Amino acid sequence: MNPLEKSSDVLIDVAKESPTAARSHKGSSLSRGGTHSTPTFRVLMGLVDRGQAGGVFAAERSMIQGLAALGNIEIGSFAFGSRESSAPLWNRAIRLAGDLIRFAGTVLRVRPDVIHLNSAYNRYGLCRDVLYLLIAKASRRRVFLKYHGSDAHLLAEGGGVWRGLTRVVVALSARVGLLSTEELRNFVAAGFPAGKFSVVKNAVDVDRFRSAPPTDRTEGLLFIARFIRPKGLVDLLDAVALLRERGRPVSLVCVGDGPQMAEARERTRALGLGDCVAFTGLLPEDETIRHYLAASILVLPTYHQEGFPMTILHGMAAGMAVVTTRIRAAADYLREPENCIWAYPRQPAALADSLERLLSNPSLCLQMGDRNRLRAGDFSGAVVASEYEKLYRSIAARP
Repeated sequence: MNPLEKSSDVLIDVAKESPTAARSHKGSSLSRGGTHSTPTFRVLMGLVDRGQAGGVFAAERSMIQGLAALGNIEIGSFAFGSRESSAPLWNRAIRLAGDLIRFAGTVLRVRPDVIHLNSAYNRYGLCRDVLYLLIAKASRRRVFLKYHGSDAHLLAEGGGVWRGLTRVVVALSARVGLLSTEELRNFVAAGFPAGKFSVVKNAVDVDRFRSAPPTDRTEGLLFIARFIRPKGLVDLLDAVALLRERGRPVSLVCVGDGPQMAEARERTRALGLGDCVAFTGLLPEDETIRHYLAASILVLPTYHQEGFPMTILHGMAAGMAVVTTRIRAAADYLREPENCIWAYPRQPAALADSLERLLSNPSLCLQMGDRNRLRAGDFSGAVVASEYEKLYRSIAARP
């Protein structure tokens, strides 16, 4: 039995989702591509559990499928990270201690060429990641640390303790991956060497959208995200109310859940939008595809400090027009009016103007969707996996 088959707490059944990948084994997320003459390269990936909120699992699953199809890449995964922030501190500490012990044992058994950690730059992430990095250092394993978002305020003004801990984490990492040039500029401005970082992509499974049956795009606007204030849901509800006042009726489907759900429902009631706004609650990722395909315009007026929301990539793959804010990776990869219409955060009236620009020009909306469907191909699992393979091998080849 391959050592990776005994290493993982997370199951990614790549074979069921990609015919070119080898079948995963129960209790393991081992996946391996076809035969090749070069030696097998092993990657051990820290990954959130399937079904947790956020786009990490969706992005990394697509990339893992691509890696498995390349050949001579073995990917094992282990449970890493949790959104159970409401759990008592002692409970989280015990769980973390157990995770660290299992991680140390896994690394010693598997001896991967590269360890890939999916994290975010924030206070909790720093405290957790430094422990994993110290174990990897003691095991003489090299770590690629990928940040799915970063707290710019903490980086710039976090104080001596957090700045010092950040320096330790960056020093222990062989490479730090960021999703946008904005985040790279933030780290360089804070005094970190640019050469320590790589701007990397998230991957999207474009085939899942292309193979889905077509729809007639009757749902209008779509908002899909975790319901937290920085995602801009309440601003969007205000913008929909303004559009109705202007005599432009529009429907909105809101997919997700979170701390702002009660406020969003109350705002909908107060604005008299009950007949045009629908809340689906949290849906499994596979069930969201029909909403991406049924709506015409994806709206995400976010000012959350994430890298590149998977919602945008999914909307592009589904051939949707996009209205979003010009921040982070969206500013790197999207252009107006080819791929999106920009909106200003926290400004419902300006958001309504951006939406009206698309709603009043159906041909622009259709053309934007067609271009986005093509652009999404640059983020396919196969394309992104090839880029990551080169990065992994460069990390492993360092003296």
